[in-house]
Parts: sequence; structure tokens; C-alpha cells
Amino acid sequence: MSIRGKISYHLPFILLLVIALFLRLNNLSTLTTFGRDQGIDFSTVKKMIVERKPTLIGIEVSIAQFHQGPVYLYMLVPLFLLLQFDPIAGAYTAVLISVITIALLYFFTKKFFGRKTALISSALFAVSPEFVREGNTPLYQHFLPLFLIIAIYVLLELFKTTERSKKHGLALFLGIIVGICLEIHFLAITFALAIFTLLFFKLSKNLKVVCFYFLGILIGVSPTIFFELKHQFLNTHLLWSYLTSVHDSTSVRSLTRLTVPWIESQTKWFGADLNILGVLIFAWNIYAFLRIRLKLSHEKTLRQLLLHVTGFSLFFEFGIGDFQAHYLLPLLVIELILIPTWIIQLKFTPRLISYLAMLIIICVSLNAVMYASFANHGYSMTDGWSLRKMQSITDIITSDAQDRERVNIASLIDGDARTYPLRYMLDVRGVPIDSFENYSNSKVMYLVSRINENEVNNSMLWEVASFKPFAIGQHWELGDGIQLFRLEKE
Repeated sequence: MSIRGKISYHLPFILLLVIALFLRLNNLSTLTTFGRDQGIDFSTVKKMIVERKPTLIGIEVSIAQFHQGPVYLYMLVPLFLLLQFDPIAGAYTAVLISVITIALLYFFTKKFFGRKTALISSALFAVSPEFVREGNTPLYQHFLPLFLIIAIYVLLELFKTTERSKKHGLALFLGIIVGICLEIHFLAITFALAIFTLLFFKLSKNLKVVCFYFLGILIGVSPTIFFELKHQFLNTHLLWSYLTSVHDSTSVRSLTRLTVPWIESQTKWFGADLNILGVLIFAWNIYAFLRIRLKLSHEKTLRQLLLHVTGFSLFFEFGIGDFQAHYLLPLLVIELILIPTWIIQLKFTPRLISYLAMLIIICVSLNAVMYASFANHGYSMTDGWSLRKMQSITDIITSDAQDRERVNIASLIDGDARTYPLRYMLDVRGVPIDSFENYSNSKVMYLVSRINENEVNNSMLWEVASFKPFAIGQHWELGDGIQLFRLEKE
């Protein structure tokens, strides 16, 4: 096939890729999330680069005091180097990872499941409100779909090949990829265990494959293993402490509450944030799983993987008090491929109806993403608060503080009182910032707030109260009701 012929053949996907890229880049500096987690992560990345101190451990998880692996941090390094630590590098990294993910999803799915399935899968990924958010927001679990898709492809190749040595090599590579998934987020444990049981039951006569798979996982998680050996298994103890501590008892949780994360996952990733669509998609997936018969071996393998991941997810849901929708991410990535695969297996009339329903879902999702693009803040951030706003504040403080020895900074507009993102940006600009343990000794503090001067003076927030007595030297209006105050110690 000529180059022109190849372009023509892949033109529908190229258009989908352009749409996906536009949706993720559109108004990026306003819509990307730059919160406390990103401020800490980016500071760690900067330290790794400037001080040439590689790390063997990643960031602390949100639910407890144990840490993820460091893979996510290393994935941020190239663009932070290229863009000289500009925080937008994190968002660009998320966009790049998302674009690579949709490309691999298309080509891998096309190879095993055909062009129609690949195009529908790619369309779902391109316009899904949650996959779009993941594609412009740097957060460790957002990079996971890329490696899940690679792992699924390698797994299907492993079952396809008959050459023993090639099977062993693929099992080793599969284990490495799954190990990287675990390094990015522990939620991948359901995926890792599901692949193990699938290999064990389908290849029971060739247990070397399972051994190579485990060896690969050990290689994939080797940074964490080295950290544990070096620090007397600190992270293991923290994780075990969390797992054995008292959590919300499942016995008192209703069936409705147990079902919520499953329906919420369908709503956020495939249902355009509409609960009714989430419920319908959830019900249709159950029907399709039970009633639609798949014919080809790789289709059956993926269906079995879905079953195994579902089983382990249910097991962990009963063991984790705060089981969240994004813990089902491996399941959702499998659904990206299985949903169109199921539709294609239907008879002519229901297949046409399903295609129409899928087109409606894609259009509704696209509309939801476009509507969200008019927001004045990042996802999960308070109204009006964005990376762009922080860039304006950074410009003001950099100019205003140039003749001051040291300054401090705090915020009253969100839960991050010590405002880690602004600390990172000011540090990149070379502004001397006092530590947050030193508020009481600082001479000048910049305070981001929505409230008026009287409420600033009467604030009981420790970061502000410990700075008293102070006088308000100057303030700047930043739009959306957000103000920046310069407080000066009296």
C-alpha cells in the first residue's frame, strides 16, 4: 500500500487523534490541575534534576502514609528538563502520554480485533470526559492506561504464539510492564493477580511462563524493592499497618453503597458524567457479558481477563473501606476494547441500534467535554483557581519581592494553606521563600484570599495567625473574586 493509501486508510483515526489532541490541549493552562500533589511532585522532580539525586520511592498516596513507586516522577523528567521547570511541563507530559495511549490502543486493537473495534475504542477514549481530564492533568494514576494497554497486547501475543522460548520472553516482558503498572499505582494489583490466574489456569502445563511473569514483575518493581532493602522495609510496614488497621466494616454497608463505585466508573469514563447513562452502560455490560458469545480465542481471553479483574476488584472492595471508582481503571481499559467487540457480535438490527447508541454516547461525551472547556479553573480546583492564575501571582510576587531578603506565602482559598504549587513556581523564579515552619519569624507574607481585609485580619488559620501582628501593605485584584495581599510584620 502506498503512503497516500495508508493515510487514506487511517484517515478516520487521524481525525480522532486530532480531536483527542485538541480536547486535551484546549485552554490547557486553565483546565489542568495544579494542586498540592503536583506542587510536591514537581519539587521532587526539580530536586532530582538539579541536585542529581535519583529517587527509589515515589509520592505518598492520598489515603494513607505509604508511597507509590517512582516511575511517575521519572516520566515527568524529560519535559521538565526541556521546558526548564515550567509547571506546564506536567500538563504537556499528561497530554503526550494520552496521545501515545490512544495511538497504541488503535493499532493494537486493530491487529487483534479489527478496524471497526479499533475506531470505536479510539473514539470512546478520545472524547471520554474522564480520559480527557486524565489527558491534561499530571497525576500518577493518569499514566496507567498506557501500560495497561501494552500489557493487554503482550498478553494476547503470548497466548497467540506457539514458540516456547518466545512465550517465555513475552511472559518476562509482560511481568515487567505489569510491575511498572504497580509502581505507578497499587490499584493495578487486581490486574496483576488477574493475569497470574489467567496464565496459571490456561498454561498449567507450562508453569515456566508463570515463573517468567513473576520474574518480570520483580524487575518492574525493583526500584521499590531496592528502597525497601535499604530502609528496613519501611514502606512495607506502612502498607501493612494500613491494611490491618480498622476500616469501615463492609458488613454494615448496603448493596447500593457497594455498587456506587461501579456505576460511578461507567458514568465518569463512558457516560458523559450523566448518572442515567452510567446506569444503562453498567446494565448493558452485565447483559453483554452474560449473553453475547465471543468466537475468537483472543476475544475469549479478554473476556476472561475482565472476569478475573472483576473478581479481584470485588475482593478488594470488601477489604478497603474507601473503595473509589478509579480503582476500577484496569476494568475500564478492558471495556474500551470489549464494548465494541460485543456490539459487532450482535445480529444486524440490534447491532445497528447499538451503533446508534454508541454514536449518541460519543456525541454527548464530546458535548460534555466542550462545555467543561469553558471553566475558569482546573479539575478538582476551586472556582477561578488555575495554573494561569498562579502564573499571574508568581509574576506579581517576583516583581514585588525582588528587594526583600525572604518572604513567605499562604492561601485561604482551598485546602492547601501552605500553597505548595506557588512555592514551587516561586522557587523556580529564584524568589527566596521561608519554610512553612517559619511563618512566625517571616517579615513579609503574601496571602491568596477571596475575603476582605477585615476577615484577613481576623483569620484563625494557623499560617496567618502565627504571623500576627501584621499590617496589610498592598493587595492586588486577580479576577474571579481572588485577591493577593501583602502582609507585613509589625
